[in-house]
Amino acid sequence: MGALHTAYPDDIEVQAFYGLALAASIGQEDPVADARKALAVLEPGFIAHPDHPVYPYETDLKKVWSIDDDDNGHDNMDHSAMPGMKMN
Repeated sequence: MGALHTAYPDDIEVQAFYGLALAASIGQEDPVADARKALAVLEPGFIAHPDHPVYPYETDLKKVWSIDDDDNGHDNMDHSAMPGMKMN
């Protein structure tokens, strides 16, 4: 997906599904950094195409990982948004 996104940076569908792929692959090692990578792809699309069905997912990522413009970590995670998520 990353190669497709690089080859077609203006394609909103490629951007949307690459962002979702990044969001779906958030790992345990550094989930906040992984979420930030997904947001870096999803946010520009959300701003340009707020009615697209994929892009509002970025607001869920921000809520779950408590990501805003400052540097938040695991302690700020909203566990109620993902009750099954367990941090080591």
